[in-house]
Formats: sequence, C-alpha cells, structure tokens
Amino acid sequence: MGPNGAMAMQKLRASGRWLTQTCRSLSTTQILALLLLVWAAIRARSELMRDLSLVSRRFLGYLGLASSWRTAFQKDAVRNLRSVSTSQGEGKLFSDYSKYLPPWLSSALKLEGFNKMKPIQQEVMPLALAGHDIIATAPTGSGKTLAFLVPGLTHVTEVQRRSRSDSRGGNGPIALVLAPTRELAIQIGSVAEKLTKQGGARKEEVSVAVIYGGTRKLDQLASLRRKGNVQLLVATVGRLLDFMNDVQGINLRRCSFLVLDEGDRMLDEGFEDEVAMIGEKAKRDKQVLFFSATWPPSVERAAQRLCRGSAVRRVALELAHVQDDVLPGADDTNVALPPTAIQQMVEVCNRRAKLDILLHHLRAANLQKSMRQGGGKVLVFVQTRAAAEELAILIADEFGQTCGVMHGLRQQSQRETTLNQFRSGHIRVLITTDVLGRGVDIPDVSLVFIYDFPGDIETYVHRVGRTGRNGQSGRAVSLFEPQNWNAFLARELMEVLDACHQEVPMELCKVAESAGRHSGHGQGLPPVDEQSPPMASDHELHDWHASGKRCWSYSYNGVSESGRIEFRSQGKLRTSWGWGDWKIMPAGPKKHMAVSWSGITDVLELTTPGSFQLVFRNGRSASTFKKKTTGQLLPDIDTLQ
Repeated sequence: MGPNGAMAMQKLRASGRWLTQTCRSLSTTQILALLLLVWAAIRARSELMRDLSLVSRRFLGYLGLASSWRTAFQKDAVRNLRSVSTSQGEGKLFSDYSKYLPPWLSSALKLEGFNKMKPIQQEVMPLALAGHDIIATAPTGSGKTLAFLVPGLTHVTEVQRRSRSDSRGGNGPIALVLAPTRELAIQIGSVAEKLTKQGGARKEEVSVAVIYGGTRKLDQLASLRRKGNVQLLVATVGRLLDFMNDVQGINLRRCSFLVLDEGDRMLDEGFEDEVAMIGEKAKRDKQVLFFSATWPPSVERAAQRLCRGSAVRRVALELAHVQDDVLPGADDTNVALPPTAIQQMVEVCNRRAKLDILLHHLRAANLQKSMRQGGGKVLVFVQTRAAAEELAILIADEFGQTCGVMHGLRQQSQRETTLNQFRSGHIRVLITTDVLGRGVDIPDVSLVFIYDFPGDIETYVHRVGRTGRNGQSGRAVSLFEPQNWNAFLARELMEVLDACHQEVPMELCKVAESAGRHSGHGQGLPPVDEQSPPMASDHELHDWHASGKRCWSYSYNGVSESGRIEFRSQGKLRTSWGWGDWKIMPAGPKKHMAVSWSGITDVLELTTPGSFQLVFRNGRSASTFKKKTTGQLLPDIDTLQ
C-alpha cells in the first residue's frame, strides 16, 4: 500500500472512531430522529428523480423522441405497417401484428377465431400500439371491444415484463376500462377473460376482474381479494368510486392505460367530474382511449381534461380516414351513422295507434316458428320502466310466450338471466329501456322496434345498432309521435335516413317543416279578448317577475327560437302553440316553475333574472336530452303579437 493509501486508511479509521463516539453520546430518541431524517432524504431524492423522469419523458414526447411503453423501433415499425395497410393489403389480419403482440395474445386471438380485422380495428390498432391517445367514433357493433382490448392487454404484458426487470412492480390495475352499464361491463370482461384463458401456460399471467353496481359490494371485494393482483379492471363508474373510497379498496397509482367505452353515455348520466377524477388518480403519463358511436361537445370537454398535453388522434370510421388534429370543434356533434346493412323504417303516428302497429310487426316476425325455421328475435325499446312491464304482459297474453323485461329496477341476477335467455333464443321478445341501448352485443336480433322515440338522435343511432351486428342485415322500425317540441328531432332523423339511403316518409317531412311555423314569432298564438286573464302580477310570479316583463322566448335546442310564452294571471300561459298553464313549484325553490300545454309539462329553473333552462320534461330529467331547452326574457315586448 502506497503513502496515499495509508493516509486514506488513517482518515477512515479516525472517521469511524468519531462516528462511534458520536452515536454513543446520542440518546435513543436522537438516533431515531437521525434515522428518520436519512429515510426522508432518500425518499425525497426518489420522488425528485421520478418527477424529473416524468418531465423529461413529457418534454421528449413533445419533440417526438420518446416512447411511452414501446421502443422507438417498434413504434416506427407499427407506423410503417399502417402506412402500407391500404396499398399492400397488410394490417387487415390480426396475424399481421403478431410481431408486435405478446405471443400468448396472438395465440389466443387465433384460438378464439379472431382472424380478419374489422375497419375500426384496422384504424385504431397501429395508433394504439404506438402509444397515442385516441378518440374513436364508429357505428355500434363495429368491433370496438377488440380495438381497445388487444392494445390494452399488450400494454399490460409489457408493463408486467418491465416491472419484473426493475423490481418495482406494485398493486392496482395497469389497465382500466370504464363502461356505462353493468351489461356492457360484463360483456367486455367476458371477452377479456376468454383471451387471457386461451393464452395457455406463460410467464405473463394477466388477471381480469369486473366490478359493477346492483350486486353486493362485499361479495365483489372478496372476489377481488381471491384474484390477488388484478392487471385489467373493467368497471362501471359508480361502483369503481365506491371501491376507491374504501380504505381496503382499489388504487389507480399503477394505471397507465385508460379506456372509456360509450363515453358519451357516462357523461349524459352526469359523471363528467367523476370520470375526470378517476383520470387524475391514474398515472399522469397514461394512455387514454375514448370509444363511442357519438361524440357531442360535452364529451369533447371531458377529453380535453383527460388528455392534457397529449397529441390526440381522432378516428372517424364513417369518414374512412384518421385526422391528426388534437380535438374537433365543439359545434361538431360527431354522430356516426347506423350501418347501411340495417333497413330503417319510421312510422309517424299518435299514441293510440302505437300498440296495434307493434303487434302487427311482431306477428310478421314469426315468433311461433323456431329460429332455424326463420323465426325472428325482437328487441323493443320503451322510455319508462312502467311501460316495459305493461307491454310485456300484453305481448305475453297476445302470443302465449314468455316476454323478457329489462330496466334499472330489476335485480342484477334477473337482468343477467333474462339477457342470457334472449341471447340463446329461449326468449324471443325483450322489452327494455336504454339500460340495453349501448354496446351490448346480442346475436341474431332480426328486428329492433323503437316503441317510444328517444329525445335525441344519438340514442336513436345506438338503439338501431342492436341489430345488423358484425356486418349482418337487420331491420329497425321506429314510431315517431309528433310533439310541439320535437320538430327539430324530426329534421335530424330525416338527415340520418337520407344519409343512409333510407326512405323518408312524407309525414315526417311535414313534422320537420312545422318547426319553421312554430318559430314564427307569434304564428299560432291564441287571440286575446275581454274574457282573457290580464298579465300576471309581480306577487304571483315571485322570482319570475322580470321587472314587470311577461314575454319569454322558448328554444328546444338551446340555439334557435322555437316559440314564445307569455305569463298571464290566474296561472294561465299564452304560447305560440295555444293556451296552457303555469305554476310556481310549491315544494321546491321559488325559482322553479312548471309550465304545461298540449300534453307537455316542463319544469323550468330560473338561472338568471332574464333566462331559464329545462329541469324536467314530463318527469324525465333534462340531462338525458342531448339538446338543451332554454329561454330568454324579451324586454322590448309587452305582449305577444
């Protein structure tokens, strides 16, 4: 040992003696405090390095130099595969992607008979495998489930492999799929389970779990614990929040792949803030995929909240191309059309004629024959639970067959049993509310019958999409009952029928044309004579006194004026559609008012001294309508002319 080495050893021994003496002079409390300080310093350094790593990945990602979970070589290869998919016929089979998928997943797809890719899968797969955030609008029944499950399971496998290599691992799901209904969550989970079970013996064990409301929370929690560490979780929003709030529940710290299936339905039900909160609980550099048949402005806002700082790729299947802009304009409702293989028929009728028309089409469906002999399977959509129960009894009496019923008040076990019986053909007619309107795949539905037309065209598209699945033909018959408020809906329905090259009935055209007459600033106003009540007083109107003004505009779509209303004394309402009634709601705030005319009862809320918005229409929440009903004070008009 040289002179420098000997000097270093002396210093080391001196330091050791000093450290020993110092430790002996410290009390137990001081030693524990010192150890805690060292531990805090190490933890702070780890957090700092992790944040610096995230910042660097984000910065490099903006420059196009980083990959979130695929190597740059793999991402380029996937892009190249997509670029030649149209010219050389590649990228149209799942086997074309075997180089980029885990071997077990490629094997499972083959064993399950998934060979040829559908158009939505061809568009989404290369983008998702390259790590892009995606907004995908496509007709229902077009194969969206595999379009996100295959990239999701690939992502899970890659993260599992990487976690083993760096020994960090963790608890909680790696991939999370949110669905709006129990039935759709169960269906997605079933497909994922089949793929993971078919993979055979392998190192990359992928555990799948499904959680949803309507069943005992403790039973689902016990099932999750038996499964151990779940990598892919399929959940409804409400039940997931229940588990996230539970001390022993679910955390999303490891979630780096988030999917929203039928995202517009979740937001229609008022879950926008909850979905955003779930996204915030997941990893900040997560990949986000939105799938739906529609993409209204409310969902666009949610996408902006979840996809902050990311380059979003938009796939619009009906346009047959991919747009690379971040997000489309908020005025674009992005309604995908029903598949052209579906024959759409619309009958304009009054309420009394609806039952006879339904029974006529059910007789034509040959329910007495077996399905092998050409008998049909019919799905009937109604608006309310009471209507579903009543129609089921009438149809069962008429045809002597069991008729299935599905709605939100049925127990989950009943709903699952009924759905399985309808799938198998044991039940040939199923009456349902919109609990079954989206995403759920039921084979061999020959006829969709829309008994109660929905309040927006997007829900119509979803309902029609229950037939004609996977490229098969199908029929959809819809009953349209003209109302003062749905002329704009008739126009939108005409546009869908025309775009799909379907026959547009003349009666529907007349209903649509009536929108222009209703917006004629007083055309159709009932006359005022000596017997007519005077204008309502400030005392009668409470918060609605509007500084003495009594005339308001009325808009059924929140944009253009549909008609006008005028508040008169004794609770009388003069409108563009005739006389009606108004009443301050006694059980609620004085800012809520019920107005009614021609069979419509709207509950309005005064949002400002000069404007209102719809709260309920005929007992149905305004949040379930795509179009907002609003109104504005007309300060320059003393009486409607």
